[in-house]
Amino acid sequence: LSKGSKDNMTAVCVCFQDGKNYGKLGDQFIPGRFHEYSKDSKFKTAYLNFAKAHGYEGEKLMSILPQQSSKYQGKVSPREREFSGVLSQLEGSQRSLLLSMMNQEMKTT
Repeated sequence: LSKGSKDNMTAVCVCFQDGKNYGKLGDQFIPGRFHEYSKDSKFKTAYLNFAKAHGYEGEKLMSILPQQSSKYQGKVSPREREFSGVLSQLEGSQRSLLLSMMNQEMKTT
């Protein structure tokens, strides 16, 4: 958009319905990658506070965290850190595609 593109579109689909049976489905703690970003004090503080608010801290939290994969070790870009939640849910070619798109974006800006 910053370069004048007119073909980017976003759509949101909303289904209005009675939410009484929704329960706590949307209030779950699903642990994403922690170790790769734990050197960032802001990330670490926010992550640990969010986990604690959902009843996970200390050994209980550490036992459910995904282990750091050797293929993701090394320096983490600020852009990758920003999208850590999304990236933690992707694997293989989907993750590679998103990372390559982010890297391409960094080269063009």
